[in-house]
Order: sequence, then C-alpha cells, then structure tokens
Amino acid sequence: MEATPDPSHIKALVRNFVAETREVAARNRTLETQMEASSKQMESLQVSVRQATLEAVTDGLTGLANRRHFDRLLSRQVTDAEERAAPLCLIMCDIDHFKRINDAWGHPVGDQVIRYVASAIQAAAAKPACGARYGGEEFALLLPRTNLDAAETIAQELLRRVRARTLSRKSSGELIKHITLSAGVALLRPGERAEALLRRADAALYEAKRAGRDRVICESENRAAA
Repeated sequence: MEATPDPSHIKALVRNFVAETREVAARNRTLETQMEASSKQMESLQVSVRQATLEAVTDGLTGLANRRHFDRLLSRQVTDAEERAAPLCLIMCDIDHFKRINDAWGHPVGDQVIRYVASAIQAAAAKPACGARYGGEEFALLLPRTNLDAAETIAQELLRRVRARTLSRKSSGELIKHITLSAGVALLRPGERAEALLRRADAALYEAKRAGRDRVICESENRAAA
C-alpha cells in the first residue's frame, strides 16, 4: 500500500483482501460443518460397533452371556484359576418340566419363564461371576474365586429365589405355577480342563433331576456321577 499512492489501487487491494477473508471464513465454516458431520458419523459408527460386539456375546432373549462367549470365558477362567491357585466353581441349572410349560401355555409364556429365571441368575451373579444361557432352558453360572461351600449356598439361594414367586400370564392374569430349577455344582480340580469341569457340573445337574428335581447336587455328594 505504501508503494501504491493511487487511492483507487488501495481500495482495490482492500476489496480483494476483504473478499479473500470472506472466502477463507466461508471455507472454515464449511470445514467445521464437515468435521461436525464426520464426528457424528464416527460416534454413530462407534455405537454400531459396540452394539454389534454386545450382540455377538449376548443371548438375545435373556441378556445373559451366550454359549459361545461363556465357553471362551470358561477357558480363560480355568487358566487364570490354575495360575493363581484360586478356586473356581461352576453351577449348571435347568428349568424343571419346561416342556410341559411350553405345551400347556405356549412358547411366548415359555420365553417369559426363561427371562424370569435369567433375571434371578443376573441377581445372583455379582461380579466377577458370569451367568449364561447355555442352551434352551439350561443356564450356567461361573464363580471365580469361590469355593464349593459358597457355590452351593449361591445355588440354593438361586433356587429359593426362583421358587418364591408365582408367575401369571400377562394377557389374562391366569396363574402359571411355581417355577423350579435343578442345579449341579462342581469345583475345578488341579490340572483339570474346562471341558471336564463342565461335564462334572452337568452330571451333577442330571443327578439332581433324577433325584426328584428342585434341588442342588454338589459334586461332593455325587462322586459317582462326577
């Protein structure tokens, strides 16, 4: 501007400067809008990823861990228990006479019963415990750093909690009946693999069913089945 004494040239320079400043401001606003849109897209993508991850490890009906996730977790917990020389117990439980419930009331009521039992398991499964729907009407409860006596107490409390409530059909108010569980409890043995622990807990569960249902069989009571 010092080298341009002509006022018209100065005005032109100022006009160009103002125009360029406005153009830069407009580009900045556009960039801010694009960054905001990208940020929202990223947040939406993160939510989708979290949702997909949750769905991959969760049973859709109950909100408990699904069988695939539980099997992986069981293997990790067995390894951890061996390394720490810490106790690890497994409870396997099953809804008694579930087929009769489905046949008498239909699958929607059966689903309601499954969700009810799952809610009781969630209440019993304080961290670091993990509850899972293992398949159909069968559930598992993994109890790290828990000895056999404590695990049996937890199983007995779970059965009491489930038994204590009378369910009714939402649409009509008809009483269904008391729901009961049978449960088997096993303690990890030194050097044992996850599959063996699972088999022994499952054997104790089926012994509970053979013994009349609505009861807990602990491996200490059923060495033959284990």
